[in-house]
Amino acid sequence: MSEFFIPKIEIRSKLKDGVKQYIIKGYAATAGNIYSYQHSKDKAFREYFTNDAIENIRQKAKSEHIWVDYGHQTAFGANLTKAFTDIETRSGLNLNQEKNFLNEAFRVGDIPMFKVEDIDIDDKGLFIEIHANPFYKEVDEQHSKYFDAVWNSLDNGFINGMSLNMKPISFVDINDGLRQIDDVEVYGISLVSGAANNMANITEVAMRCCMKRGEDVCQKIRTSLML
Repeated sequence: MSEFFIPKIEIRSKLKDGVKQYIIKGYAATAGNIYSYQHSKDKAFREYFTNDAIENIRQKAKSEHIWVDYGHQTAFGANLTKAFTDIETRSGLNLNQEKNFLNEAFRVGDIPMFKVEDIDIDDKGLFIEIHANPFYKEVDEQHSKYFDAVWNSLDNGFINGMSLNMKPISFVDINDGLRQIDDVEVYGISLVSGAANNMANITEVAMRCCMKRGEDVCQKIRTSLML
């Protein structure tokens, strides 16, 4: 897994008057809930986080750089680009045309669309507040259309879950096909349709418009999704 950099979550933006805030809240991980993360022909591989794992993820997310995307595109794009480079090195082929096509396909990720604004633990699990980049739409028409499609999908519940991009580094095999995770390297959070962990769902999508008329007046639209 490559290393990615976006602003730390403790750095909060101060948006100008009238700029919309796009806010997503939900759970990225829960302790004790067993879920399937991989399937073979005749076997399901399952895992669950301990309370220690949830706390370790929270601490790392507070102190390290993690990214947020839709549908694991950041990890997929990085891994695919690396695979093309490895093929070039081993075969001697020139794959510039293919890599240029790949770069264009993933161009909507050339600037961050989301960032983690806050992260905490409650009685259910790891609760995340994510803000969408209100200036993403200003890049060009392609970015604007992509942003609207993703946001409308969030607002209407088609994108309804969160998924950690992570690598377990401390775990125990409970039995064949079930592992207990105590610690991970966490790289990012993906907004997804139907998370593997059925308790890692988005609970709120909101858009706020702030304007000053002597004092801040905020209009707020909320959409409550499946809990």
